[in-house]
Amino acid sequence: EHPAGRDSHAVQLLRLLRLFRVVRAARLLRAMPDLMILIKGLGVAIRSVLYTFALLLFIIYIFSIACTQLASRSTLGSM
Repeated sequence: EHPAGRDSHAVQLLRLLRLFRVVRAARLLRAMPDLMILIKGLGVAIRSVLYTFALLLFIIYIFSIACTQLASRSTLGSM
């Protein structure tokens, strides 16, 4: 048998093992509905935190441009 054929069998086996892990995790989530509620809550919270972080970065960027412009006009900027 060709060595590449053995490699493809190994990849298929690894994919199958990964699928079993996913199924086991899904079964665990179904067995504990409270855990699923916590995971959904974390997803919503992470989304809110990311939006807040993006807004904060935008505000810092705008203020950094404004401060750079103001500093370039002052005598301190020419030192």
